[in-house]
Amino acid sequence: MVRVRFPALSLLLLAQLGAFPAVVGAHGGGLDSLGCHHNRKAGGYHCHRGDLAGRSFASKAEAVKALEKKSGKSAEAEKATTAPPANASSSTKAKTLTAAEAKKHIGETATVCGKVVSARYAEGSRGSPTFLNLDKPHPDSIFTVVIWGSERDAFGQPEEDYHAKAICVTGRIEDYKGTPQMVVASPKQIALRDEKKP
Repeated sequence: MVRVRFPALSLLLLAQLGAFPAVVGAHGGGLDSLGCHHNRKAGGYHCHRGDLAGRSFASKAEAVKALEKKSGKSAEAEKATTAPPANASSSTKAKTLTAAEAKKHIGETATVCGKVVSARYAEGSRGSPTFLNLDKPHPDSIFTVVIWGSERDAFGQPEEDYHAKAICVTGRIEDYKGTPQMVVASPKQIALRDEKKP
């Protein structure tokens, strides 16, 4: 029979070992039903559990789309079951804005057009973002397109490919420290524009 000389110390040690896995698995961000949360420091939406564990997205909507794609459920099929009434406006096309106009449309989904006058890949920064500044260069930028490092492979080298080109980018306009920006996750969100058109 084994005798324990310091039962209080043994209990304390066991209590610490028993609690350790809870500390390792804890996450201060509070996970939603998808096992994900919004990353308020670096931006975007990040998943820890479930089918999307280890993946990052520009938004929760993109995570839901990825989950639908993975499960084979079509977003189009979902929309068909929740179609708007026949008398609803059929115009769902996003409004088109200049880079300067974007600041008046924070929180809206729109298409913002302008010329990429400065671009930078911040590989060493948190999230490894690429910044495309439209119409005015950083630090005086009036609109910034952000491509997170987790999505960068789909774009190639955007800081070179889009530099000095007129583009239109579609998505949700957000505010970052007083400057409007748009986080994009797919090259389909960016279209080259004929500079001769208004």
